[in-house]
Amino acid sequence: ITELAKHRAVMRQNSHMAFPFSVQEVIQMGRHPHRTGNQDNETAQIMALCDCQALANRDYRQLSGGEQQRVQLARLLVQLWEPTPSPKWLFLDEPTSALDIHHQQHLFRLLRQLVHERQFNVCCVLHDLNLAARYADRIVLMQKGKVIANGKPQDVLTQQALTMLYGADITVLKDPANHSPLIVLDH
Repeated sequence: ITELAKHRAVMRQNSHMAFPFSVQEVIQMGRHPHRTGNQDNETAQIMALCDCQALANRDYRQLSGGEQQRVQLARLLVQLWEPTPSPKWLFLDEPTSALDIHHQQHLFRLLRQLVHERQFNVCCVLHDLNLAARYADRIVLMQKGKVIANGKPQDVLTQQALTMLYGADITVLKDPANHSPLIVLDH
């Protein structure tokens, strides 16, 4: 399990802590699978990447939901940061559910950077179809545990598929910024 933890990390929707750990202590918990000691420079770099530096000495339990999500992402990155020959996997469950628009955009830009620069693989559960359309390379639509559609965003996020899946009146447009599907609820 310790070896797997060097290659795979999971972020749940909510991560509650019963004890008064500081943000920095929570993030450094990601070092647990590694035998090397505390890597203060790496931790500081990752805290900056996740916009957590100003939170370092705060009690994790006192943070907002969005701040906790940023801290948990930083903990995962500390866990996976050391280079290994095996691929790295981030499994994220609704990582933007408590984030404001700025931090949503920042998170997905950071994930894209990790994919390209550090060869991370990211599997992300999202209910925000527009975020998925804009940032995902591949989308899997599921209903009651069964795969309904699987492929590129423009192939999967069609008006017919989404109307059938959600039973909602929607229109699928083309995002003028990047030509990805743009889902709009009808009146």
